[in-house]
Amino acid sequence: MQLQTLAYHFCRADDSDTLCVAGFIRGLVAQICRSGVLPGFEEKVREPAVQSTLQPGECERNPTEAFKR
Repeated sequence: MQLQTLAYHFCRADDSDTLCVAGFIRGLVAQICRSGVLPGFEEKVREPAVQSTLQPGECERNPTEAFKR
């Protein structure tokens, strides 16, 4: 499964952190960066505009923009 999985997330009703959209997005971004599977992804994430969008408060307010970036 590891060879076919880029990132994953489990939502658990008893754990509010897993239900937070910002945590979901940031967790996937972190896993994709660590995987090294997508060349240039980590560099893109380091761009100031992307970093701004991924800040927890901003990510919660505008999750669609975080996914686009």
